[in-house]
Amino acid sequence: GTPTTPESVEIIARNSYGWKKADKVSVFDGYTNNLFRSQGAGESATIAGECVKAETLYGLVPYDEAATLAEGVISTTLPEAQVLTAGVFPYVSVAKTTDPASMNFETIAAYLKVDIAEDAAGIESIKVSATAGETLAGKVEVDFKNAAANATAKGNASQVSATAFEGQFKNASTYYVAVLPGT
Repeated sequence: GTPTTPESVEIIARNSYGWKKADKVSVFDGYTNNLFRSQGAGESATIAGECVKAETLYGLVPYDEAATLAEGVISTTLPEAQVLTAGVFPYVSVAKTTDPASMNFETIAAYLKVDIAEDAAGIESIKVSATAGETLAGKVEVDFKNAAANATAKGNASQVSATAFEGQFKNASTYYVAVLPGT
């Protein structure tokens, strides 16, 4: 049978939104949700951690301790409460690979661009609401039928609230709020 002892693994991972050094990644080996970390920055970076060298590996960014993998479907959450940094996409990306040396992540979120005015004063939070109760965030299942990631909403959060990492949103800055696509 397949060995089930975790071992050190390094994977070259591509993410069009770019990596920051020490980004946390969930890597699923069919047995466990393993914490990996990016070793560098940029569109392509090595992610390193320990996992079983399985035939197929799945990835999820950002790391979600509560995420699971069952029969090729990742169950995770697109947060209803998000903490944003100016100019940075709060990406939610997934990957599936049968080549243990590389992973190509693709986003499962859509992004709403929010420009803060130059003369805005003291904005501490942003709320995004669906006009007809559409699901914007919450539990989501991701499968890889037809080779591409397909996200299906399993929650019913029709509102996303966002706060700034810095405490208040910076004037003359752009922020991005992640929501489920098609809503």
